[in-house]
Formats: sequence, C-alpha cells, structure tokens
Amino acid sequence: MREEDGTIEGDLRVTEDLELNGTLTKTATVAAGATLYVNGTVGGDVVLERGSSVVVAGTVSGSVINRGGSLRVSGRVVGKIRRISGTTQLEPGAIVNG
Repeated sequence: MREEDGTIEGDLRVTEDLELNGTLTKTATVAAGATLYVNGTVGGDVVLERGSSVVVAGTVSGSVINRGGSLRVSGRVVGKIRRISGTTQLEPGAIVNG
C-alpha cells in the first residue's frame, strides 16, 4: 500500500491502495479494485467507482458520491453523501454536515 503524508495538488485518480495521511487539494476518484484510506483531508469530493472502497477517518471537505463501491465513514464529511449504488456505513461518531 502506498502512503502519502504530504500535499497533493489537484485531482487524483486512485488506482492502487492508498493511505492519505496528508492533504489532497481537490477531488479523489477511486477506481475498481483500489481502496482509499482518508486519515488526512480531501479538499474536494470523493467519488467511488463500482468495485472500489473508501474509509474516511479524517475529513472530506466536499461530498462523497458512491457509484457502486464500499464506503465506511467514521470521520467527517462536510458535504453530502450520495449513494447511487454500493454500500455505505456510518460509524458511531461520524459527522456528515451536508
């Protein structure tokens, strides 16, 4: 698994397992077969494609759009969570402001 502790400028397409401990300034799109662990901050949206996984323990400043992946939130989503398909689980203590 790749780990990122610094700042990633712009949008990011996640095609391999990634632990984000730092900051992504824009949107993360997670491809099938990949998992994104958000322990830091995503400044834009997070988009789950069919067959992907996202675990939010940190903060997503935008919205999370689930298009067929597996989403688990124990951290904070400032925007909305939109489930088109897939599974979405909110853990106790999760904060969704949208």
